[in-house]
Amino acid sequence: MSIAKGVSPILCSLGGNRRPLGVSSTSPHSCMCAPSEVSSVICGSDSAYPHFSDGALNNARVVLVGTQHAGNVGSVCRAAVNFECKDIYLVDGACDLKSQECFNAAANTLSRNLLDQIHIKESLSEAIDDCSMAIAFTRRTGKTRLPSFTLNQLTNPENKNIRLALVFGREDCGLHTQELLQCTHVCAISTGSWQGSLNLSHAVTVVLSRLFESWAPVQDDIYLKVRPDSVAHKTLPGTASVSEVENLLHRWEDVFALSNYLVKQAAMPEFKTPDRLFLFLRKLLQRGRPSAREVAYLHGFLTVVENLAKVVSRTDKSMK
Repeated sequence: MSIAKGVSPILCSLGGNRRPLGVSSTSPHSCMCAPSEVSSVICGSDSAYPHFSDGALNNARVVLVGTQHAGNVGSVCRAAVNFECKDIYLVDGACDLKSQECFNAAANTLSRNLLDQIHIKESLSEAIDDCSMAIAFTRRTGKTRLPSFTLNQLTNPENKNIRLALVFGREDCGLHTQELLQCTHVCAISTGSWQGSLNLSHAVTVVLSRLFESWAPVQDDIYLKVRPDSVAHKTLPGTASVSEVENLLHRWEDVFALSNYLVKQAAMPEFKTPDRLFLFLRKLLQRGRPSAREVAYLHGFLTVVENLAKVVSRTDKSMK
């Protein structure tokens, strides 16, 4: 994104390096301006930068897991500014955000300002637990890596209360299987046969561009009427967050373990493959995109089963 059409940023000489005004010489990517003051670096124009809170993709966030090259983080910030996505999360990063490489890749003052506001998290669960939908992007395929939908079906939720996480893995090996299982959906970016793997920042740019395009037509009156071939209704998530669904799954495991124990005590055939059961159950809930109310009803059902199992267990012990 250019800083402003027909306008160049004020540049000052700092030890032979030319940097936009407002950038500290002690910290290559630290901007001394507050976000609301960014517009003050425009010279000879009344134009102001858009506020990050006014972006098209405010309900979406980019989550980078284990990023190894600082330049990619800077490039992601530049792409995020292009498509008005203000939230960048870095999980278990292995790169220096204060490096010259990162600063140079961000390329302009607004991108570097966003770079200063990156959310640092220790685990993926911390980065996505308040999201209703977390989409893992992967090139590899397998039983746990089957795509939920194509990139062409991905749309930006119109409901501003729905948070959407776009999760990208490491440059060398992508997302680990356990990280993939924490996400509600899996998506693959179609590429040609010559080279299947995209550069990390390029992949983020492609996805943000697709999301922005799905949002942008709504701003133009000619597109206000919903098209018959719209797939928006197919990809919107429910209102239950990732953490709420995860808590339900943990509760289900506890109730299942108690019930399976009683089955075994009664000399009846027990369930032999619980791990596979919960893998499929996880996928079912993620694909179904339950609402918070539906999750609450499932908790109620599990409470009934749990209480019944406890009564049976106490009765069995008293008879002995």
